[in-house]
Amino acid sequence: MVSFSGESFEENLGRSRNVTITRHVRRILFRGRTRYVDVIIAEGVYGYKEVYIDSIFQSSTRDEFIYHEALVHPAMVRFSPRRVLILGGGEGATAREVLKHPVERVDMVDIDEEFVRLVEEYAPEFSMGAYRDPRLHLHFEDAWDFVMGTDGRWDLVVVDITEPEGPAQRLYSREFYQALARVADSVSVYVGEVDGLFEEGYQARYISTIRSVFPHTLIGTVYVPSFLTSIVVLLGSKDPIPPPQTASVDTRMYDEEADRHIFSLPKHVREKVNEELPPFSLSDLAEY
Repeated sequence: MVSFSGESFEENLGRSRNVTITRHVRRILFRGRTRYVDVIIAEGVYGYKEVYIDSIFQSSTRDEFIYHEALVHPAMVRFSPRRVLILGGGEGATAREVLKHPVERVDMVDIDEEFVRLVEEYAPEFSMGAYRDPRLHLHFEDAWDFVMGTDGRWDLVVVDITEPEGPAQRLYSREFYQALARVADSVSVYVGEVDGLFEEGYQARYISTIRSVFPHTLIGTVYVPSFLTSIVVLLGSKDPIPPPQTASVDTRMYDEEADRHIFSLPKHVREKVNEELPPFSLSDLAEY
């Protein structure tokens, strides 16, 4: 049994909110507020770094590699992008995984500069030096404003944003994905927790929203112990998605066998993600 003497955080799981868990931490490394959110960076009971936003668990160095690798590498080995745009990804781990590939340029857009700097200061294990890579270019602004105002072009957009609340809500709309289709041919999207597919969460309609713009999709799931559930990732493209190519990159979870597992969905999940639902729009925004 692991003992603890630090603080505890209660958290409701799933849209139904009928399950409450308690997360214990050994000690708080940072507690404060950025312009947008309350942030806690802590040492968990197993010694790993953990990030909380508004007292809700976000990520742990214990197993963040699982979903960051699932979000990044399946897209990289299929589309072989040279220029990549990351939307969100404030811990720096998404950029870390993208930069393992022979890309020419990576642009990362995150609205909260202070959050990015805090995680880098107190938990550099997430980015592992990614911010020092000259191929990475940081933009601290709203992803909506950046995409709507850019005349740039990328081969792939990786969407690693927060749940549809506040400024992030419109990033779940069909209008936003139409704008993404103007700047890139393919996307890789962190859709959210698989539980939301069956609890009338935003995830199923979000998938339909992306498909309404990027008609060729590949959807997968991967279990993340710290989340106590699986998460959903989606690859979307204007053109048919090519098969994966072998890539010599340093990974902990992802390889060819893992790729087959990620995108082999059980029947009940396949049926749910293939439902045709009305897309979210600016007049009908997603809600968390």
